[in-house]
Amino acid sequence: GDLGITLGLTTHADQFGRRKTLAVGAFLKVVAGLAFALSKQYYITVIAGILGVITPTGNDIGPFIAIEQAALSDIMPGVLRGDIAKVFGWYQFCGATAQAAGALVSGWSVATLQGGLVWRIQ
Repeated sequence: GDLGITLGLTTHADQFGRRKTLAVGAFLKVVAGLAFALSKQYYITVIAGILGVITPTGNDIGPFIAIEQAALSDIMPGVLRGDIAKVFGWYQFCGATAQAAGALVSGWSVATLQGGLVWRIQ
């Protein structure tokens, strides 16, 4: 299922429009997140995970990274074309930093809600 959605979205993104494709992908992720939060049915969460292209690793390995990178290379001014590796390096760095910050904040939130965050150095 995930492979079919990835193949369908990436091969038709230019025809449909990259911005529209990313908007549809964001909508599918929101719907999948709501299904995970509100449903207790196993099969509904499996279908939501497939349609929302939810990955268990936390890495963006679905169709959206390919579309984002294609769009990024198209909007770069001609001056930066020679520094494409540098631009993609910053793109990856910002994504990894945001992922790490999200993990830190979510872990801190869960620890706080479970009885307080206590720092101990041993």
